[in-house]
Amino acid sequence: MEKGANIEVINRERVVMSAVSEVLSFDSDFVAVNTPLGKVEIEGGDLRILNMSSDSGDLLVAGRIDGVYYAAKPSAKKGIFSRSGT
Repeated sequence: MEKGANIEVINRERVVMSAVSEVLSFDSDFVAVNTPLGKVEIEGGDLRILNMSSDSGDLLVAGRIDGVYYAAKPSAKKGIFSRSGT
C-alpha cells in the first residue's frame, strides 16, 4: 500500500498537508503540489505558503480556500478500452 497524503482544511482559511514531495506551481489564487498519490490543487484567493518542509513533506497554505482538487494519478497500465497508437 502506498503512503497517503493527509489534508486538513481549517475554516476555509488554512490547508495543512503531509507527504508533499514537490510544489509544482503557486500564486495568490492557485497552489499545485505532488504527493505520493498524485497531484493536488488548491484554489482560492490571497493564498500564501506559510511553511513547506522538504524533510517532512509538511505544507501549510493560508488564505481563502475555495477548493481542493485531486488529479487522477497516471496509470502505467492500459485498460481494455484504451486507444492504441496504431
